[in-house]
Amino acid sequence: MNYEDEGSGWNSYWDTWQGCRHSSIDIDVTTGLFYAAFDWYNQTTDSWDIVLLSADCKRLEEEDAGERSWIMGGDMDEETCPAVAAANDYIYVVAQYDQLAIGQQDLVCYYSSDGGSAWSSSMVAASADDELYPSVVAYGDTATCTFTKNGNLYVTFTSDGGATWSDPEQVNDNEGTVIEEYHNAKVIPGGNAVWMDSRNGESDIYHENVGTPVPVITIKEIRGGFGISATLENIGGMAGTQIPWSISFDGLVFLGKEKSGTVDIDAGESVEVKTGLILGIGRADITVTAGGAAQIVSGFVLGPLVLGVS
Repeated sequence: MNYEDEGSGWNSYWDTWQGCRHSSIDIDVTTGLFYAAFDWYNQTTDSWDIVLLSADCKRLEEEDAGERSWIMGGDMDEETCPAVAAANDYIYVVAQYDQLAIGQQDLVCYYSSDGGSAWSSSMVAASADDELYPSVVAYGDTATCTFTKNGNLYVTFTSDGGATWSDPEQVNDNEGTVIEEYHNAKVIPGGNAVWMDSRNGESDIYHENVGTPVPVITIKEIRGGFGISATLENIGGMAGTQIPWSISFDGLVFLGKEKSGTVDIDAGESVEVKTGLILGIGRADITVTAGGAAQIVSGFVLGPLVLGVS
């Protein structure tokens, strides 16, 4: 079973962690690892902490799927309503907590740039009012976070891996009508925010594009044939200039083992890059990088052809 296959799905559970209340999950498509965050009642500390679980999506049917877990918080009181996002080994876990003032909700971010080997924390938003119900989307060392406050939706950005966040800006144009509940508002790749709104006396769904902090380059597709070609897409809100890219082979490739260059990609546009002529024989791993994105596939090299790329 492969999480990339259309129509595939899976579920899993950890019976170690009893008493979880809210959950959030994301897949780092670069590494194939999923990250699931829960708020968990810690009986030892008599408070809510954040538990983050991870495993390899492509190995879930195996006895060892590379499961890992972290407990975040500890000395911080009542951390709840987590949101998690991951891309290119950058991980962001944003949650409510009331360390600064008991009963007052602010937002904290736990972040890692190396797949969870090391962690740091930062303040996302804190004011005299409650910041609630975060949602986060990751692009690598940049990320976007939305949250609600006083019936309004706000957005903030980081461009340094989570260490600092921009001043929050209000998204909705009708004051105080955003319905504040967990998962009632969501930000998704490309800067698209959706939320539940009661301005017409009903629970309606509204949408606004909140943008992205910088050009965000993704690897949309990798194809075989005569050599390798890859489609690179800029899903960010700004044009990208002189974006470095590379395609390299790990295997018996004698000619054209690595190709690199730079490319300009306007916001919302995509371009194709190619290896050109290659010669080789046998199985090979192929690594494509572009900006901060990276993806590894495998294929069979037969002379100038690359077959069965997946």
